[in-house]
Amino acid sequence: MNANTLDLSALLKQSPEPETVEPDESSHLVDPLDGRLINIEDVDSLIDAYEQAKEASTALYAWQNKLRETLGNKATGDAKSQRVRGRRRIVKVTKPSETWDQSILKEVYNSYPDKRDELLRVSTIGVKAREFKKATQTNGPDDFNNFVKMISSARRLPAGLPTINIEADIKD
Repeated sequence: MNANTLDLSALLKQSPEPETVEPDESSHLVDPLDGRLINIEDVDSLIDAYEQAKEASTALYAWQNKLRETLGNKATGDAKSQRVRGRRRIVKVTKPSETWDQSILKEVYNSYPDKRDELLRVSTIGVKAREFKKATQTNGPDDFNNFVKMISSARRLPAGLPTINIEADIKD
């Protein structure tokens, strides 16, 4: 196998047909990789299935990135968005945007106040978490309380699934 080849066969190979059993959705999950039933009360089986899914996901993500890179290399022009055509299909390739070193731009912004508005803009304002937490627990003059209240209204709570990191295997 050469460096440009990813072996997904082990992750995608079909296991023998699982028995057709209607799972009790309140107590079992069906593993889409191999069709086995996983008891939601068996933490070790859940961890094993999570590891298998993570390995498959990682391999498929690497494969997808290799395909993106290869197709991207076929877009040879200077435009940000280009099309690459095969015999049967066309794909639109959008190259990533350039980035700027924020520390250098901040230095330029502070060093040239008379020229900065010509070429630079401020695009993101962040909140100092520690100071903000203290401020939310402080009562002060109306303008201070309104200031903190307005910042609080900008807060968006986290959304999505938790991150799972497997820390260790327990040996008997």
